[in-house]
Amino acid sequence: MKKVLYILIFALAVVACKPQPMLKADRVSISVDAAGGTEVINITANYPWTASTSTSWIKLKYSEEDGTLTVTINRNNETDSRKGSITITSEDLSVPIEITQGQRDAIELDSAGRVTVDATAQTLDINLRSNVAIQAEVTEGKDWVSVVSTKAMEPHIVTLSVKANSGRSMRRALITFSDASGNVSQQIMIDQEGKPQIVRVGFEGVRSFQVPIMTGLLGVAMTGMVFWDGESEGVAYNETLTRTYPTTSAGSLLIEAHNAETVSFTDVVGVTSLDLSDF
Repeated sequence: MKKVLYILIFALAVVACKPQPMLKADRVSISVDAAGGTEVINITANYPWTASTSTSWIKLKYSEEDGTLTVTINRNNETDSRKGSITITSEDLSVPIEITQGQRDAIELDSAGRVTVDATAQTLDINLRSNVAIQAEVTEGKDWVSVVSTKAMEPHIVTLSVKANSGRSMRRALITFSDASGNVSQQIMIDQEGKPQIVRVGFEGVRSFQVPIMTGLLGVAMTGMVFWDGESEGVAYNETLTRTYPTTSAGSLLIEAHNAETVSFTDVVGVTSLDLSDF
């Protein structure tokens, strides 16, 4: 009985001598930008400790001897900020550390970076998405394109004013969208067609009439619309386009051509008038 009593007293003495667990970290939160980086947290503990993280984009390396926890935060390629956490544990104690990482700033255009418009004066809305405040600047073509408004909303809409093109040649403007710092930017090209060349042809005494062959400017696609017999609705120009009548008849056609250089008829039979004054 006395031996048992001695063992009990010894056990109580050992328990009484065991220090109370203690665990501290010199930081309870870490905040970094989208680039990420490495941070060091100093840990004070009187018992062995471990660290774990809630997410794969946070990497940990720790040394109990030095009492340091090295935290590596990967680059954030998303356009939203994100949060994670680290938990340090020792005995029955735990210390949470919150990790906050900023977003990747971005400006994304809905279009493919290029817009083509006709020669008329018009307003043009450019749709884009951004998680930063944006500004729009006409970096080329300031004499015929101007920024009307930039609506600060999600998604953003930038309205441009485009003057009429009185020349025959296509012209190009460059619009740059950027944040205040200039670190994030996107560009869009505005191609405006030149004033269309007009070809008017009258014919009679034929059952079938083929449009004239038109040659485009070097390196530029020739496009146009054909209006038969005064019709208000045209069809896209194609050099094989033919109008066939039930009987021998008279008719007319008008061609609005863009970027055309020459006009030629392979067969002039039936042509009664040819007006190239606006070509």
